[in-house]
Amino acid sequence: MRYYSVDLRNIYTRDSLHNALKESLGLPDYYGRNLDALMDCLTDIRADSEIEFIGLSDLMENLMEYGQNFLTTVHLASFSNHHLVLLFREDDAPQELPEREE
Repeated sequence: MRYYSVDLRNIYTRDSLHNALKESLGLPDYYGRNLDALMDCLTDIRADSEIEFIGLSDLMENLMEYGQNFLTTVHLASFSNHHLVLLFREDDAPQELPEREE
């Protein structure tokens, strides 16, 4: 299984989103830097892969409609490609278990 992590926090433009995706996912130089090209790259993955997106709510707030379109694209890609698993996390702080009452 291949693991990837994409930090979506502090992304304010479409260009910065595609820069982060290209760098984090190791997308090829010919990556078209748009959602259609992202769909093509994600559906072409042939090895079991897990992609963790950190800070989706920040992206949605910053890019609004384009953020929603991005989310739709990655979900459609995961439905189309059984090698692809998506995870979403809001921050990189370790999760703490709640204290037990005695």
